[in-house]
Amino acid sequence: WHAYALGWSRFKDFKGRSRRMEYWSWSLVNTIILMLFFALVGLSDGPYSVVGFWSLVLTLYFLACLIPGFALSIRRLHDIGFTGWWILISFVPYLSLLLIIFSFIDSQKGANKWGPNPKEP
Repeated sequence: WHAYALGWSRFKDFKGRSRRMEYWSWSLVNTIILMLFFALVGLSDGPYSVVGFWSLVLTLYFLACLIPGFALSIRRLHDIGFTGWWILISFVPYLSLLLIIFSFIDSQKGANKWGPNPKEP
């Protein structure tokens, strides 16, 4: 949970580094939460439907995760020694799969221009 909480607490930090644990904790927990919201939207029907409510909650949560998610992805790219501008390939179909591959790469050893290795004390 600590690694997931780092994603929220460092939501405006676009300059540091983030480990794989922080990135994948954020991704896993947010995917589960978004799937739960989608399920609630799908199960909400009938004469007194609350689809609109759950759709609004889903949209607000998704929007709340955008900036921290981009910041975390940029810090993850910094951790492997890449510039944060690589995040722009996420807007190119199929080429964005490179970001998934990059997310599995281990931290660059030692300090780089974005700071010290977060794995090292």
